[in-house]
Amino acid sequence: MKSKVTDIGIEAFRRVTEAATRAIAHEPDLNLEFTQETGATEGKRLGLKPPGANLPYGEVSRVRGQADSAALKLRYHDAAVHGRQAP
Repeated sequence: MKSKVTDIGIEAFRRVTEAATRAIAHEPDLNLEFTQETGATEGKRLGLKPPGANLPYGEVSRVRGQADSAALKLRYHDAAVHGRQAP
């Protein structure tokens, strides 16, 4: 299956992914970086492994899933509640 994202290019994909991640996390200052250091969240920085240059459908889905997952964790995770409920 060919991705429709290929037409808009990698930079546009990065911009829309970053915008969606910021919106989900409710963090307007969140900085999304495409790097090999995946999942690294330091303050307002999130690292994701970049998709291939030709934006294959599977990689686009993986990146969006990771970004959405990290954004939801940033928005809803409460370390104090987690610490109290951990086994």
